[in-house]
Amino acid sequence: MPKSPIEKLREFFKTDIEIKDLQDVPNIAISELRGVDVVYAQTLKEEHKIEKILDLAQMDPIPEIPGLDPSILEKWVKLCSLIVNYSQQPAAEKKIILAGLDNAGKTSLLSVLQNKYSVIKNLLPTRGLSRETLEFFGMSLTAWDLGGQIAYREKLYFQKPELFFSDADLIIFVIDIQDNKRYDDALDYFESIIKAINKLDEHPLFLITFNKFDPDLKENDEFIKNKGALIAEITKIKGSHRVIFTQSSIFDRASVEKMFSIGFKEISQPTEALRFILKSYAERVNARSITILSKDGMIYESYGSNDSETEIISQTSLILQTLHKFHVDNGFKEEDTITLNYKKNNVEFIGTRIADLDEAPIFVWLSTSDPKESLELLGGLKQDIIPLLSMFL
Repeated sequence: MPKSPIEKLREFFKTDIEIKDLQDVPNIAISELRGVDVVYAQTLKEEHKIEKILDLAQMDPIPEIPGLDPSILEKWVKLCSLIVNYSQQPAAEKKIILAGLDNAGKTSLLSVLQNKYSVIKNLLPTRGLSRETLEFFGMSLTAWDLGGQIAYREKLYFQKPELFFSDADLIIFVIDIQDNKRYDDALDYFESIIKAINKLDEHPLFLITFNKFDPDLKENDEFIKNKGALIAEITKIKGSHRVIFTQSSIFDRASVEKMFSIGFKEISQPTEALRFILKSYAERVNARSITILSKDGMIYESYGSNDSETEIISQTSLILQTLHKFHVDNGFKEEDTITLNYKKNNVEFIGTRIADLDEAPIFVWLSTSDPKESLELLGGLKQDIIPLLSMFL
């Protein structure tokens, strides 16, 4: 049974605390926050007038406190900010819109995510609006799949845009990278959506995926050039809206998982705090990169010392975890920890199961040259991230 918002927030605090109402949370003493030493809590109270969760959430700038690592205090501030925001507006069901021209592959992407490969070859173009409530990686989502035929684009969606685009958390706009004859139509459609969103004064996140970027096309100069040109045009159109670009293919499940993971984690409240905690842990154990993901392949968050390291750990963890699942499905015993050691490169990839939240296994993967220290300090990381991850579920 899913935890209530109060039960999720209680995990941030010491075990003996009682929370009766969400409105009480901002007024809880900071000494009750898990991991906060009573001595430092007293120092914050006496020297900086910081006594409650709300006080710490609003602390700016962050002062220096003798004996306390500044990164730890910054972590407390971010956690308190998250706690206050969540107590005022608990995570609700997310509205995701899938838009794009007909035959762009929108419904096929959803089918891959739900492991419905057998239905893809029989899919017919979506007519009008197809809406369903789904559970992806423990998140409750309402997916609005908008058919891309011109009749619906011109006569349905934009005559009453409030019926389709209002209250959207994420708009995934799918472009068929192989259909270069319809690039202009796709850009016109995207521009119409931007105008409708502006009219409604909405501010969803946009995720643009260049779909059908199949494995054999990844190094194709023509498609890479086309992708760059499309990004340039979309950047001109989007105005002040935030847009993230990615690419996907139903023949590369990892690309689909990555695409949805990027979108889902960006609209989830715990993202900033989780990213900071991963960064702090990686720096403390001198790890190159680290990622947290579900058994189904959702990447909750990743951190790398640079973009390349982030990409490497994201792809490696997905591939190795999928391979391990394949082995288990074929009779192998499940391993607690999976490793891949590149001795000549002095780097080891380590994946281990750190928790089960609402029966959903959670894994941490990291790349490091010192696996012993990384694993020894994993307990502290687990204590920090479990309350955050419970907010996803």
